[in-house]
Amino acid sequence: MAENRPSRIKKIVLIQPSFGFPQEDAKPARDQMVFPYGLAHVATALSNAGYEVEVFDIYAHQWTRREVLAKLQDLHCDVIGITAISPQYAYVKWLAAELKKRSDAKIVLGGLLSTYSYHVVLAHTAVDICVLGEGEITAVDLMENLDHPEMVQGLAFKADGQITTTQQRPAIEDLDSLPLPAYHLFPMDVYTQGKLYVDDPSTLVFLNRSLPKTMTVVAGRGCPYRCTFCSRSFSRAKLRSVDRVVEEVKYLIDTYGVRRIAFGDELLILNKKRALELAEKMKPLRIKWDGQGRVNTVDYEALYAMKQAGCVGIGFGIESGSNRILKAMNKGITAEQSEAALKAALRVGLHVKVQLVLGFPGETRETVAETVQLFKKVGHPARRFALLVLLPGSSLYDDAIRDGLIKDEEHYLLQIKDGYGHEGFFTNLTDLTRDEVIRLKREGEAAMFKNYQAYLMTHPLLLARYLAWKAPYWTIAQWEQASRDPGAYLARKVRQVARAVLPKPLRGPARRVYYRLAPVKRPR
Repeated sequence: MAENRPSRIKKIVLIQPSFGFPQEDAKPARDQMVFPYGLAHVATALSNAGYEVEVFDIYAHQWTRREVLAKLQDLHCDVIGITAISPQYAYVKWLAAELKKRSDAKIVLGGLLSTYSYHVVLAHTAVDICVLGEGEITAVDLMENLDHPEMVQGLAFKADGQITTTQQRPAIEDLDSLPLPAYHLFPMDVYTQGKLYVDDPSTLVFLNRSLPKTMTVVAGRGCPYRCTFCSRSFSRAKLRSVDRVVEEVKYLIDTYGVRRIAFGDELLILNKKRALELAEKMKPLRIKWDGQGRVNTVDYEALYAMKQAGCVGIGFGIESGSNRILKAMNKGITAEQSEAALKAALRVGLHVKVQLVLGFPGETRETVAETVQLFKKVGHPARRFALLVLLPGSSLYDDAIRDGLIKDEEHYLLQIKDGYGHEGFFTNLTDLTRDEVIRLKREGEAAMFKNYQAYLMTHPLLLARYLAWKAPYWTIAQWEQASRDPGAYLARKVRQVARAVLPKPLRGPARRVYYRLAPVKRPR
């Protein structure tokens, strides 16, 4: 408690940095509002130990770098804690340097960047200490031994110019023993403006002002699978009890008026038994929710129970429709399992978000065609391939270091500051050229877009969302046409989508239905 803490430590500031590394006056992107669960748990542990804790949330407020510098002038504390993942390395390097110019406070880094790249961080940035692994217990222990970090488990730091690591700290086994996150330290009015992991099509994009409050909850840590491309947060899966999870959801409902929960686990649905229990205990809350599953851990019964309990969507890491590529990934699933899970999810009415990765050894035009055919067969509107990027903590990254594919780790981390998996930056492990991989990606996405258009024709609300999303890109002439007769213009757009996906020529009843959508008036 407070009387046991080192007397010189009066205040600790915890920082959630921005993603990307924009220009000094540019507002950083904030595409997905994700609550910093790990940082919040560390804040709770320190606060409960008697320390004064303040959160400096750059990400939530979208402060520009110039605004951050202005706010740092008033940052008075003894210890500064930062959480980060690998793509935030460039921002952390800049931020730590600016903090050192203005403060004598010790800078402590946690998160995946710290755990897997501490040697790069300590060699090239102003960070003093890196936390390796879970931070709740380590943070409190470090505050009590700040002058003697060698006495604290789970740390990396510099001593006499050399990087030193201490003994590994045992993992926290009982997640239910952790108190609820210190939500009151964060700008909850901002974080509850987030969205579900899988977009809920019942909410139109142009009605965002009335979106129900949404919040992230984490029901467990880690994943038992060993995909070669995955940067693992934890070496195995550890679960909170469903009762404890539901207790937290109820707290968010009662305290912040939350009506939608986006479960942020690496793998929410670890098995069918847990899916059924979660559904049973979420159902009385009468809220909407979604989360991440695996195609080999769910079936129709589990998905149906989840749907009846308010689940509106599920995410699947399909990655590829080729069994050869799935085996190379060590994914532990087959294309046939993906097909069965997708069909079951669509049958019960869940909206499915999938992840697809392109660029593994052995990737060819034929393997991409297998992926496209999978989604065409089940009628799912997958649209995008992410291009492979090697992240610290993955076995592919370790192989690349060993084989000399990545020669300078800091240079590599600086390259992913603006995101990864896109055409501007990816890792090509195929026998194809980079241009050929990009061409395959574009051709595959073009083929899948036809599936997406067909899907829109059977989901009117999604079609309305799509047209509203496209509206800002209309020409002046298109806006003039839409304003003169909105109904006719909408019908015309529907006809354009239909024309792209329906058989040609249309005959019989299909032709009559198509042409009765609405008359298209010519502009005067």
